[in-house]
Amino acid sequence: MEKNLRLLNCLNFINDACCPHYDEEPEREPSTLNFISNKEIESIYCIEGGSALHFKNEIAYKNIQFIKIRIPIT
Repeated sequence: MEKNLRLLNCLNFINDACCPHYDEEPEREPSTLNFISNKEIESIYCIEGGSALHFKNEIAYKNIQFIKIRIPIT
């Protein structure tokens, strides 16, 4: 079953789009590519499951990984 992903206005503490769990849900990659090709967004931060992106003054500072072993989605 395909999910219809859409853009959401969330916390708005940065001016860019983010996609959490990018590698954990198969529909996220094609959806993010469609958002860019349809010019709904210019760019997006794709964040893997088990990690977080730390921002300082609206700039991506570093990636924080919580899970050491990644199991690929098949």
